[in-house]
Formats: sequence, C-alpha cells, structure tokens
Amino acid sequence: DTIALVETLLAAAEPLTQSHLGQMGFKNLNCLPGWGVLFILSDHHVQFVHKSLHDWLLSRNQIPSASKRAWNVDVRLGHLRLAGDLSKNRASTLQYTSKYLFGHLAQSIVNPERDSILDDVAVDLHWVARVVREGHGSKVVQSLGAISRVNTHTPMSREFTTWLKLYLHDVEKSLKNQSVGDFLTTMLDQAAENCPPLSHFMLRLQKEYTSSYFKGWNCIQMFGATSMYNSTKWTSEFTSIFQGHTGNVQSVAASPDGRQVVSGGKDKTVCIWDVESSECRLVLEGHTEGVTSVCFSEDGNSVISGSSDKTVRVWDILTGELSLTLKGHYHWVWSVCALGPSLLAS
Repeated sequence: DTIALVETLLAAAEPLTQSHLGQMGFKNLNCLPGWGVLFILSDHHVQFVHKSLHDWLLSRNQIPSASKRAWNVDVRLGHLRLAGDLSKNRASTLQYTSKYLFGHLAQSIVNPERDSILDDVAVDLHWVARVVREGHGSKVVQSLGAISRVNTHTPMSREFTTWLKLYLHDVEKSLKNQSVGDFLTTMLDQAAENCPPLSHFMLRLQKEYTSSYFKGWNCIQMFGATSMYNSTKWTSEFTSIFQGHTGNVQSVAASPDGRQVVSGGKDKTVCIWDVESSECRLVLEGHTEGVTSVCFSEDGNSVISGSSDKTVRVWDILTGELSLTLKGHYHWVWSVCALGPSLLAS
C-alpha cells in the first residue's frame, strides 16, 4: 500500500532500514512516487532526498500521483503503524523503540488498537527498566506528558505516567546498582507500597506478574506485612487451606486482628474460619441465594454479607445469630463494606 508506506516514512523519527520496512510488510519500494529520485536508498536506509521534501509533504498532507489524483495521507496512521510494530518487537529493537515508541503513541490516531498498545507497553516493567537504563527515561516522561496535554491517556497509562514522573529519579538511581531482574522486584515492591491497591495500574501489574512476584501482594494490608518481599509475606509455605463450601467461594475477608477469615459462597452460606487451625468455627445460614460479598465490622465481632437474594445481613459471630436483615436493593448486592460502628455501605 503506497499511501501506508508514505505515512510510515513521514512518521519515522529516524530513517528506517529496508529490512525493517520489509518486516512491516513494505517489500516493494518501487511503488513510491519518484523512487530513486525523491525517495532514495542510502546505506540500507530509505530516506527522503532532502528534508524539505519531508516537510513539504507534511505541510501539504497530500502527494500528487502520476495521474494527477491527490492521495490523502494521515501521518497519525503512520505513527500508529510504527507503534504497533515497535511494541511487538520492542525486545529486539531497543535503541529506536526506547527513544521513540511513546512519542509515536503520543502522535498517533486515538483508537482501541492504540490504547491497547499503550497499556501493554506501560505494564512491561522489564522493558521500562531497560529503557531507563539506556538513559531514555526522561524522554519517555516527556512523551507521556504530550499524551497528557491532549488528554488521550487510558486510565491505566495515566496512573503509570503519574508513578513514573514521581519515581523516575529513584528508578535511575536504583538501576545503577542492580540488575534488571533485581530492579524489577524493587519496582514492583515500590509500586505496591505507593500506588492505590485497586488502581488500574496495580490491578494490571498483579495480573501480569502474579506467578513470579505478587504471591503476597493481597496480604500486605490484610495481615500487616510491610513488604511483598520481606520475611512476613504470605507464601505457599504457610498458606492455610479452608475446605467446607459446597459451591464456588465468591468473597473472602480477614478480621481486623488477622486471626479469622470469613468467606461467602454460591452454596448460600457464610463461613467463619480460624486461621491458625484452618477449622470452620461457624456456618451462617439464612441467605436464599449465593453470597457475593462479605466483610468484618471494625471491632471484629460482626460479619456483613451481601447476596444475590438482594439483601444485606449482619451476623453476630460470638453467638452465630442473625442480627439484622436489610432490604431495599432491586438487584444483586455486589459489595458490602463497614464504614463505622453503626454504618455500612452496599
């Protein structure tokens, strides 16, 4: 596609090699208007014969063809095309990609494909660490700032941008004394301690790195661990297994002192578990549909449950009795939360 090739050449921050263009699907360079005169091959790189031609094409935003027909060129599509290619091959094209990938994303047309690329790159902390080590961290922040100025961030990339701006200096300092692998651990630890746990950025990090790095992430606030990677993290060496529900478990929560766990399941029951012994202390029955959400009260003496039966119930776990049934929802109750001694939200 001649138009797509021209758009790509116009968007490129540096002349692209013939082999790179071939990998992108542009194998026939003879289709370029004025090939060999206006567009030339120099040291295996495809170049404009002079920068003024590049500038003129951008300013006119059209190329006259041999048949006098005007071909409309959208350089934003060239930026998107390059961003997609660089994202797929970012591990092998580090030098160009580290300098220009976010810049291409900043100047590309905004659509779901571009948003997906932006999110995938932002969460690849292996690659981010390598880019910063190459000395291009400030250029990345600058490009992300360009995206901020035109307000085309995704929710996740906006949070990534905020995090990187705040901690770029710490990132650069740490990389001087650590391998990329060790540094990735530091970055994840720092992100977990400084980013909101339910932010788009943190939830995506948890999904991407859960098998290797986030074994203890969900337990930081729940059980008082000060770091994911110190000796207090919750690993498979001392994870308890609570068995007793006859249907899927849909929600779990820990008591304020960390000694008990409450769970709610599709079997319509709420179970209270002793963490040390892994034994079920209480089975609370009363919901007529599956239990979708559970939590402890602030004092740890009561449990709140929400259900597909459209009710919220408060249970006294000292006696096992139902204290209160709240009705008013017209659909399933998806979440419950204790806000104070006598206040809850659902």
